[in-house]
Amino acid sequence: MSFGEQLIHISQNLYWLSSTYIAETSNPFHSTKEQLSKLGKDSIISLVKNAYDYAINSITKMDIKTLPKEFKFDGENLNKYQFLNLIEDHQTHHRGQLIVYLRLNGIKPPSYIGW
Repeated sequence: MSFGEQLIHISQNLYWLSSTYIAETSNPFHSTKEQLSKLGKDSIISLVKNAYDYAINSITKMDIKTLPKEFKFDGENLNKYQFLNLIEDHQTHHRGQLIVYLRLNGIKPPSYIGW
């Protein structure tokens, strides 16, 4: 995936996991591959910001009592707590790939503050 495609993928995943498994609503993201391939830098930045806002809002509004609720996923059952971990892990994985892209192009990645 290109740099932009990585960011689009992260956004799609955030919308999908946070809507389907955290908020338990339908996925609000409905763009086709063709539409996404035409997005420019500013549109991708907006997409990423909106995806994170949506995910944060879904997580913030989640009732903590629903954390044990399980869903079928990839042949097994995962609970909401595991989906929260999956969301974090997926973001970390692709952030690492994006950092490599930046460094290979002589760009210093933004600072990162962990826990």
